[in-house]
Amino acid sequence: MVGCWAHLRRKFDEAVKSLPQKDQANAAALQGQAYCSRLFSIEQELAELPPEEQYTQRLERSKPVMDALLAWAETTNAAPKSALGKAIYYLKEQWPYLIRVLVTAYEFYREIFPVGSFERKGVYEDQKGNGIAVTIPPKGTKGSKGGENGITLEIEGDGRAKRYTITDDLATLPDLQDTDFTIMSPISYFGNRRSGKNARFLYALVFDLDGVGMPQLRDTLHQMESSILYPRPPLW
Repeated sequence: MVGCWAHLRRKFDEAVKSLPQKDQANAAALQGQAYCSRLFSIEQELAELPPEEQYTQRLERSKPVMDALLAWAETTNAAPKSALGKAIYYLKEQWPYLIRVLVTAYEFYREIFPVGSFERKGVYEDQKGNGIAVTIPPKGTKGSKGGENGITLEIEGDGRAKRYTITDDLATLPDLQDTDFTIMSPISYFGNRRSGKNARFLYALVFDLDGVGMPQLRDTLHQMESSILYPRPPLW
C-alpha cells in the first residue's frame, strides 16, 4: 500500500485554517504545507521523464525533502488533539506507506505478489492465477471515445483497450510504465484463456477518490459491469 501525500497536505491545510485569521500567517503547519508543496512541485517537473529517470530523481531530490519533513515533525511540539497534532500523528503513522513512492514498480508489486504468487509464463500446470492489466488509449486517440481524467466509456476500432497478462516473473511491468492510463485488475484468472468463466477470485476493489467525481466513478463501474474493461468474475 502506498500512502497518499494529498491527504497529508490536506491535514496541514486544515491545521492552518483551524487557527484565527490573525494567527494563520505564522502557523507552524505552514512548514508542513511547504514540504508537501515542494514534493508536488518536483513530481510535476518529473512527469515527462522515463520511469527509470523518475525513480533516480526521486531518490536525489524528493527523499531529502521527505527526510527534512520527518525531522521537522519529530521536533515540533503540538497538542495531540489539536489540528496540527493530528496532522503530525497522521504523518508518523503513515510514514512507512508515504515513503513507498520511492520504490520501483517492480519492488512495489513484488512485495504484494512474492515469487510463486502467479503462474509461471506458459506453465499452466502450476494451476495458479495470473494478474491482468488493461491499458486504455488517451482521449483523442483514433478509435477511442475518451472521457474526463483518462476514463473512456466506449472503446472501439484501433483504439480498443489492450490486455496484458502478468505472470510470476512480473516481466510485463516495464511495458506498462509508459502507458497513459492502466488498470490493474483485482481479478485472478486460471488457465490459458482470460475469459469470464476462468475468473476465480475478486481479491479487492479500491478507489482513491481524490479529484474523482461521481461521473467518473459511475463510468468506471459501468465499464466493469458491462465487461468493457475486463470480464466480470463469478463472485461479484
